Amino acid sequence: MSNQQSNNAVSQKDVEKILNSLPKEKKDALLRFYSLQIQHSEEFHGPIPPPDLFAKYEQILPGSADRILRMAENQQEHRMQLENKIMTEQLSMSKRGQMYALVVFILGLGISVLFAYFGMKWFAGTFATVTLVTIIGLFINGKKSINRNLRNKM
Repeated sequence: MSNQQSNNAVSQKDVEKILNSLPKEKKDALLRFYSLQIQHSEEFHGPIPPPDLFAKYEQILPGSADRILRMAENQQEHRMQLENKIMTEQLSMSKRGQMYALVVFILGLGISVLFAYFGMKWFAGTFATVTLVTIIGLFINGKKSINRNLRNKM
């Protein structure tokens, strides 16, 4: 979608109306001492220009409108492919992280059981607690990071 803006604070018609309302002497004096400049600019955002400009492209270079549309469609398709690839990779990384966390938790739990078996119950309990709290903390921080990234993309 294009967005046209006009940066004119006062239109040309307004200036002409003001000048025509002045007495001839004041109007001549004003035009002599001041240089009036009227500036008009338009801009648009996005790959497709506004319809009137789009038609001018086609008039100047036949087939250019089709090329512009094709370029916009290709860019859209490319962007969607990249987003799909990123989402697939993030899902894969998340699954991999969960598997690593499970392995670390099972190892930590096994080590804690081993220490408890040899009579070091306080150390075993502390080790199991630290392992569990660390893994939970990593999951919570990871989830916050993912949510923050999603919010930034929107």
